[in-house]
Amino acid sequence: MSLKTIEHDRALCERLMNAAESGRVLHAYLLTGPKDRTEEIAMAFAKALLCDDPREGCSCGTCSSCRRFDHSNHEDMIVVKRDTGRLLTQDIEQLQSRLIYRPYGRRRVVVICDADTMQQTPQNKLLKTLEEPSGDTVFILLAERRDALLATVLSRCSSFAVSSGSAPSSDVSLACAAKFAELYAGRAPFYRLKEAVAPILDEKDEQRRLALEFAEIVESVLSDALLIRSGAEAAACGEFGDIAASIASSRSGEELIKAVKLAEGSATNIKLSYSAGYALKSLCLNI
Repeated sequence: MSLKTIEHDRALCERLMNAAESGRVLHAYLLTGPKDRTEEIAMAFAKALLCDDPREGCSCGTCSSCRRFDHSNHEDMIVVKRDTGRLLTQDIEQLQSRLIYRPYGRRRVVVICDADTMQQTPQNKLLKTLEEPSGDTVFILLAERRDALLATVLSRCSSFAVSSGSAPSSDVSLACAAKFAELYAGRAPFYRLKEAVAPILDEKDEQRRLALEFAEIVESVLSDALLIRSGAEAAACGEFGDIAASIASSRSGEELIKAVKLAEGSATNIKLSYSAGYALKSLCLNI
């Protein structure tokens, strides 16, 4: 199990490898998508973070830490998971009781599976831990439905959408999202934001797919901007880190939380077969 050997979501794996290698690791990540794929990436990332002799951001596979990890008895690896049913408040309380103690090594990793099954009470309980992060603990939340998580929880995590096996994000959606984010940072008016999404609106056959990619990328950049406002380094936020930093410096936390919700809502509406064009125009108008 290694980030280097995972064939799907290569851009995300390389971003996590760069974070592990540079030491610019954020305190909380959220991976959304198919359960098997998010768990695979999360466990490979966790193994790299705990490795005694990491190589190019990946676990070596042979050190004592990697061997303990492979045998599921690593003392600094915590997995919060239920075989059946939703995660409960008591699960988060049990986790918090373990976090009172310092890790045995230099770092602890907590993977919370099925985070989207938590109701509001356990999410708020978890939020208290995410709001006061320890520098020696990294949280990785996994969810199939991002919209099931509270905005306050989302604002504390760097979010990444894991693919379901479809084609990677296109150059069109990436370019439009970057332009849109730059204009948002500069407080551009509606008509300028609409110009940024025009290449997607002009598409016929691929409009829905491109619009969904665009909305998810924008949502991720805005989430990164929230993290930067909380003290994270822009360099840890990948290819759009500079844009996220610009947004963070020009927008208040309240504005960013609203923007994240709007981008998330646009993505949800597109998935629910609402008009992709209307969803993007509404985002441009209300953000």
